[in-house]
Amino acid sequence: MSLLQIERTLELAIGRLPPESQVDYKTLRNVRTDDGSGPLYGVMMTNSYGINKLYDGSDKDKNYGAVCKIGSRINHRYLASFIS
Repeated sequence: MSLLQIERTLELAIGRLPPESQVDYKTLRNVRTDDGSGPLYGVMMTNSYGINKLYDGSDKDKNYGAVCKIGSRINHRYLASFIS
């Protein structure tokens, strides 16, 4: 799937979210601004967490991830220093 197709698919999916959730998603950090990713895909690639062993019955090699409203806002540097 091309980056443009991915971006369009994300536009449709995010467009189905409640307005507040759309704003929450679109205001997440995007560090992939120079690789040709669109803004929605960049947010997804920056903030998604892999979901291992999720299987939808269609393709065992698919990878799934989730973008969490609160989890995506955790400052990893702060968290690492807090755990140490």
